[in-house]
Amino acid sequence: MWPECVCDFEGFAPQEEVSKAVKKTVELARQVGGEGFEDMQEGEVRELVEEQAMPLNNNELLEIVKKSDNENEEESVAEASHPQALTLENLGQAMRLTEQLKQFFYDIDPLIVMALKVMVEIENRLCFRI
Repeated sequence: MWPECVCDFEGFAPQEEVSKAVKKTVELARQVGGEGFEDMQEGEVRELVEEQAMPLNNNELLEIVKKSDNENEEESVAEASHPQALTLENLGQAMRLTEQLKQFFYDIDPLIVMALKVMVEIENRLCFRI
């Protein structure tokens, strides 16, 4: 993290570690294959590593924060518009909750008349049936 402080430390060579990581990255990319991976060169990876090692100025940091905020907003909107997918598990949970709701009305209605009406209405309104 701070090579200037550990340059006298024996057994630790940051440049050797970077070289090993670059070689391993290229090797893995070639194993993955496909466009952009099978012909990857060490120079390309080193260039990316060097770009990422450069300190960012305040404007670049602000842009990163703005981009992150925008992405978070987009994710929130997407999640709000499609909170969950309709799966068998979710459908089963909905059915269990519906049965609990019907039972709740049955339990609180001393004359059962209103509870039966509510149960019939719930059954009539359900789009999904067991």
